[in-house]
Amino acid sequence: MPSSGELQGTHISDFGEYSWLDWQVATQDVAGNRSLINWQFGWQFVHYSCRGLRNGEAWISGNAVYYNHNSGDNVHAFNSGHDHRPRLQVASGSIWIGHNSDGSGSISLSVTLTGFSGFVSPGSGSASLPTIPRISSAPSAPVISDLTQVSLTATFTDAGDGAPVDSRQLSYSTGTDPNAGTIISSDGSDSITGLSPATTYNVWARTHNVAGYSAWSAMTVTRTIAGATITVGGVVKEAIPYVKVSGVWKLARPWVKSLGEWKQTT
Repeated sequence: MPSSGELQGTHISDFGEYSWLDWQVATQDVAGNRSLINWQFGWQFVHYSCRGLRNGEAWISGNAVYYNHNSGDNVHAFNSGHDHRPRLQVASGSIWIGHNSDGSGSISLSVTLTGFSGFVSPGSGSASLPTIPRISSAPSAPVISDLTQVSLTATFTDAGDGAPVDSRQLSYSTGTDPNAGTIISSDGSDSITGLSPATTYNVWARTHNVAGYSAWSAMTVTRTIAGATITVGGVVKEAIPYVKVSGVWKLARPWVKSLGEWKQTT
């Protein structure tokens, strides 16, 4: 997309003279989602002599950047015989133009100037501005599959807005703060390993582009499979062992051998 341009008013007289409005993108405020436009406004001379420039105005996106409607020749008067070729700048300045929420932007332009001998040169047009990179919206909440005692697969979808995504992340934790969880790089569908059996985990996703990280997605809550399972009516359920002690059923605490040492499981 262009970062500068010129609007020309109607070419008048046999000499082809006209008003003009030039613009350039001076800078872009990414955080403010806006562009600073430098502008210049004036008259293009072909004939060497003029009686004066008067009754002029220039507008950018509904803002009058220049407005002067003096009825005489004393707005911008020049003595006949002075050579102002090729062009004369009447006024200049800067204006901030806001962009759309997706970072796209445009400007509308109009100009009118009365030249020598009362010839009027009007013109109007529009132009697109360079898009300002925007942070993507949060991706979809991760969908959990392939759940085991110690692993799971998390899959999510990019929001599809903002600047192109260049990387992705997953966070998982037994807590509720994604920034305090374990954060890993992601391809959009990833296996998370090294988990604990029969434990509830919260999982989030986010994306990154040239403008920064998106917000974390909605939280997905899941629970790894217990160390022992049993199939009841075709449904796999956690197997929670109980033993009867002195006529009372109590929860059994299985022991496992880890690194040569027997430990009680929780």
